[in-house]
Amino acid sequence: MPHDDATESATAPSGVAAPRSRTAAGGVFASLSISQYRRYLLSFFGSGYAFQNQNAVRGWLAFELTGEALSIGAVLAASGVAQAVAAPIGGVLADRFDRKRLMIGMQAIILVVAVFIGILVVTDAIRVWHLYATAAVSGFAMSIHMPSRQAFVYDIVGGRHIANAIALNAGLNNSMRLIGPAVAGVVIAFFGIGTAYFMTAAAYVLSITVLLVFIGPTNQQFRVDPQSPLRDFREGLRYLWGRRTIFWLVILGLGASTLGLPYRDMMPAFAVDALGQDAKGWGLLLSMAGLGALIGSVVIAATADSVRKGPVILWVGVVWGALFALMAIAPNMPVAILFLLGLGATSTAFNTLINISIQTNVEDAFRGRMLSFYMLTFSVHPMGALAIGALADAIGIRQALFGAGLVMLAFALVMSVTRRDIRRLA
Repeated sequence: MPHDDATESATAPSGVAAPRSRTAAGGVFASLSISQYRRYLLSFFGSGYAFQNQNAVRGWLAFELTGEALSIGAVLAASGVAQAVAAPIGGVLADRFDRKRLMIGMQAIILVVAVFIGILVVTDAIRVWHLYATAAVSGFAMSIHMPSRQAFVYDIVGGRHIANAIALNAGLNNSMRLIGPAVAGVVIAFFGIGTAYFMTAAAYVLSITVLLVFIGPTNQQFRVDPQSPLRDFREGLRYLWGRRTIFWLVILGLGASTLGLPYRDMMPAFAVDALGQDAKGWGLLLSMAGLGALIGSVVIAATADSVRKGPVILWVGVVWGALFALMAIAPNMPVAILFLLGLGATSTAFNTLINISIQTNVEDAFRGRMLSFYMLTFSVHPMGALAIGALADAIGIRQALFGAGLVMLAFALVMSVTRRDIRRLA
């Protein structure tokens, strides 16, 4: 069972995360004092590696099958549309049902998809339309899964440790962004893409096993008088609209994700067409972004309880846009790596701080639904990738990425100037 501190803060009368004591919650690894959270991280390690590996390998496979940057965006768009459809459903389900069971079921679906694509690859039966179809299935399952997984962390650690736990989750996930693409690049180069997909499946097996065997009951509160799912959804929308700072945080995340995250998705085309790299070079570029993200996560884990989150979110978004534009015109690998380190750090700090700000300012009964609206930010970025991919095929990958970076910079500047409510966020 969770530590007593977690139980106390999770049941605070207001239903909003309890104020955190610097003595109790201080330190980069404060939430690791909760034994159940330590076990949960092993499951998160498996799912995080699988997710990062599958995303990276799928983009490379799409580019290899077609030779077009547009195909990368199209596969991501198939996943993104499915995620956008499923995200509100996932939020409602996360507030109504056992979150652990939802996580297990959805990961099992994605596991089967990975095995299926791996078999198609090794039998030389793979076609690009298979990637579109399975990306949609995986995207739907992932979007059902993610609100439960995000809220599940609060169920384990409670309000006192939630900021630190979210930052540590981001750190572990970004460790997988560092490791996953590098491993994928080597595995593809020496053993083939099929093997990389089977490694994705094995990582999901690890995640599911830990959830089944080692994670016990949590503090999740179930509603005793369930109403219709549609009414739940409408209620969630009203709650979001009535809390305008949370609403604008979601809008900020949606815009930044659409404009700023496609730099990762376009790495196969950028590595090959702009920098003349192969699979190993592509894996190195993505891994450097992952290393930067890991650094950003550690900084947030150490400082999340002591910084004013609103101003930091806004100005980190500005830096993100500037670095994106500069990365696009990097003349060689070393310079590109330098900017990717910065991109990884800023994008992770930005998204982690928004996640923390939402989780610490919503009531428990609405947690899954509010997180599902925030999860939409990760389903819309494939739409940005699709547009950038089409533009890259028309005018060149560097020009397309440079333009996207400038638009991201302008968006962040406008939000920084106009959203005083976010600037006031503690």
